[in-house]
Amino acid sequence: MTKKIHFAFEAYRSNRFLQTFNLIFIFTAILYRGAIAFGVRASEAAPFAVEKTFRSIVILFLTLANDLFVLILFNLIWIFIYFLWSFKRKESSLLNRRKKTFFLILFIFFVFWNTIISVSHFNALFTMNSGFTYALFSELFSILGIRNFVTMLPVGDFFLLLTPIVVYLGLALSIPWKPTRKQILKTLLVSALLLVVNIFFAVKILPDELRLNPNGYFFRDVLRTVMRKSEAHRRTLLTGANVYLGGKLFIKQKVDNEDLLLKSREYPNIVFILLESTASEYIFDTEKYAAGKMPMPYLHSILSKSLYMSKHFASNNSSPRSIFSIFSGLYESPQIQFFSMKENLKVPHLVNFLGPKYDAFLVTPADTNWYFPKAWFKNRGFTKIYDYNKLKSVPEYKAGPTAVRDELKSVDFFLDIVEQTEKPFLGVYYTFAGHWPYPNFSSEHQIVKPDSSLNRYINNLFMQDKVIEKIITGLKEMDKFNNTIFVIVGDHGEAFYQHPGNRVHSGESYNENIVSPLVIYSPRYMISYKVKYPTVHADIVPTLLEISGIPYKKEQFQGESLNTKAVRRYVFTYGNENTLTAVSTDLLKMQILRKDEGSCRSFDLKVDWKEAKNLGCDTTSNQYKAIEAFFRLQPDILKGYNDLCNRSTC
Repeated sequence: MTKKIHFAFEAYRSNRFLQTFNLIFIFTAILYRGAIAFGVRASEAAPFAVEKTFRSIVILFLTLANDLFVLILFNLIWIFIYFLWSFKRKESSLLNRRKKTFFLILFIFFVFWNTIISVSHFNALFTMNSGFTYALFSELFSILGIRNFVTMLPVGDFFLLLTPIVVYLGLALSIPWKPTRKQILKTLLVSALLLVVNIFFAVKILPDELRLNPNGYFFRDVLRTVMRKSEAHRRTLLTGANVYLGGKLFIKQKVDNEDLLLKSREYPNIVFILLESTASEYIFDTEKYAAGKMPMPYLHSILSKSLYMSKHFASNNSSPRSIFSIFSGLYESPQIQFFSMKENLKVPHLVNFLGPKYDAFLVTPADTNWYFPKAWFKNRGFTKIYDYNKLKSVPEYKAGPTAVRDELKSVDFFLDIVEQTEKPFLGVYYTFAGHWPYPNFSSEHQIVKPDSSLNRYINNLFMQDKVIEKIITGLKEMDKFNNTIFVIVGDHGEAFYQHPGNRVHSGESYNENIVSPLVIYSPRYMISYKVKYPTVHADIVPTLLEISGIPYKKEQFQGESLNTKAVRRYVFTYGNENTLTAVSTDLLKMQILRKDEGSCRSFDLKVDWKEAKNLGCDTTSNQYKAIEAFFRLQPDILKGYNDLCNRSTC
């Protein structure tokens, strides 16, 4: 046994690929820690509200111990592989040509992986205030796919990914470096010392996202996700086509279809203006964000003539899930994987309820291959989708991770289609100006100085307000206004550190992340009214069907028509970060945070809309039980419904 261990250790020391990887890993770790330290000092607001002090910077470098710990584990795995091989082969065969090829491929793979995981983790920290989790990993490839992921990589990232080959040619093909036993021992001692210091200082000051090595953080999250899945599989599974959330946990009283306010069949045009990343907190404010100006004055001017949902909650804090709810009348599945992005998704879409008399089209300056339930739209017959790839005549600009088309010229394209359409139509315009990183448009679209990401965001809300005005004015000019219902809705909110570490939209489920505007404007078809009770995206489809006089069964939806008496107890939201939220009719907001091992918080929004005081949770309450029941039942309700729709028409 001792001889086998000796052979394995010597083979490990002689492997030039492994030693080259060790050097690259250490260099990358130092560079990564330096980049984080610089980012914390230079950013407008540091990730997770880390203090910009000299002590924090020093401790950030001390966390290099976590990187070395991961590297040591990796080396032990290599030694163990050699140890296993030593039982099957003679000593002379340990480094034959086949094994050299194997280790070369393994070397390239691990260096590429380490590069990708480090860059992804760093970007997630400074754009989403999140580590690179399994949810982000699966979301990235389930939504984008390998092809789109590669095409969206910036040129700089391609050079970064080619670094391993360059380093290999520079180091691995030169005279190999063989570490001595003393060097290995000293490295282990230094790592152990740094790890002890790290435990006493960094754990108390830095969150795991900043402290742990990106590889360690990612694989720890993978293990936790697998454990959560195994728990979920032990739950009782339910199937069926009745999607309505009934029962005493969810509703106050039963309402039959006969209780609905039925109208004669109407065929109004329906125009959706989907506002990307638009939170209600900012749009009408004149004190805190825009120096006395209002970011969305035109939208504010039509409130008194509209059905205005003043306490509206997005069903999710990400676009694909929210868009699914907006056009299906259903909640999304409260799972890390995106139900809304399934290739075989065939549950009914609003366009199916409107009927064959309707034409339907969508225009957006963005790429619908990126975070959009495109397969579902197409599966249900909504095929006229004009996005970045189709609008080749419209100029483009670079907006963060993807190029998009000019916003206002895309609106012109949308209005051209409206003018040419003779049938009743469902037209959707989906903005992009509000999305991170909030591009800086010309001065005519600015109401504050664009010297911060928040100010650029406020300016871009002003730009989106012009989009709304241009579309409504355009339909008036072509004499199609009177016969049109306008649905103006934010897909989700956007955060700017209202709570520590809460940035962008999909990392938390506070009000700034999920409270978005919903305005339904149509002087001919509906009365103006301000709805003060909680509403949700799933309410939009049944509301439109009732306005249009289209009969439907209540069990087809999980939302409620806003023209009828509310019977539900709660509206639900599911956050990408694995948070389940229920808001009661009396505005008690309760959340189960599964990313934090099932912890729970609640807020009384009647007196604490900014969610400053966590009231904790009564786990025996009806609301807590309703959240757990929703989490348990919803995935299988949707799966059963979709399976039914794939087997037959629905």
